[in-house]
Amino acid sequence: MTDEGDFVPVRGKRRCKRKPQKLSSPDSAITFSNCEIDLQELKDKIERNSNDIISSDFYQGFQEQLGQCLAIPSLASGSSTNRDPSKAGTQSPTSVTEIVCYGIGNFSTCLIARNQLALLLAMREECQVPLYKTSLYDPKFLSAEKELLLELGVNVLDKNEECKRKCHKPTLFYMPHCGKSLYNNLLWSNWSLGLSNLIIIGNSFSNMVDKNPRKQMKKAEYILSIQPYTSEVMLPQTYRLKDVFNDTAIHTFPSAKLQSCPDGFWSDKRKPEYDSEDVEFISNKKINC
Repeated sequence: MTDEGDFVPVRGKRRCKRKPQKLSSPDSAITFSNCEIDLQELKDKIERNSNDIISSDFYQGFQEQLGQCLAIPSLASGSSTNRDPSKAGTQSPTSVTEIVCYGIGNFSTCLIARNQLALLLAMREECQVPLYKTSLYDPKFLSAEKELLLELGVNVLDKNEECKRKCHKPTLFYMPHCGKSLYNNLLWSNWSLGLSNLIIIGNSFSNMVDKNPRKQMKKAEYILSIQPYTSEVMLPQTYRLKDVFNDTAIHTFPSAKLQSCPDGFWSDKRKPEYDSEDVEFISNKKINC
């Protein structure tokens, strides 16, 4: 892999429980690449998808799982204060300070991507992360999609980071159905005990290791190495659109597990390199962001 890499997004959608969100803004349409997108119509679609998700059994289960993974009693109890806090887990409470989303895709044309975006908006509100601390990037975002996201108040990254973002505070990375190279880059960038700051919602690391030949996983050596020290919870498979959250899990990296890694585990930190033919990886040299 080259130094710089990018991803080809894959989509997933979900349902949730929460009060309906209103995405307000004047009617407008943007034309680009021989295609016209009505922003108000697109906002209405996102609102419907959001309401669909937050009213679903899937979202209630997701809330509880996320709350338990982060040891946040209010989330673990489905935003109720009546649940015993001891059931939220044994870790110290974790406050997510930022959400970063990579590879969600063209939500203006793809129902899966639009449902994924709906879950992101619901999750952001649930974790009480400010809009300006919620960032998205996809090399395939259209001009109209970027404009809509900016109108919603979230941050649209203007640079292809290739998922090489180093974190010093608890950060939730939402990467539904991204390629292995992207998760690998993120792990490499934080390869230390500081991995405990990361929460990754994306393709199951366990399934990657179990279902891919060892030779293929050599290109994702950081996933292969960290998987035994990762806590993983699969998302509920109860959403009506079965290909939205399939094979998706919440990954955390508890300090106790990281501290049990063998001597020298963190010292070998070679920069990942990928073949130019790797279809899961789009170098930022190939994309004019």
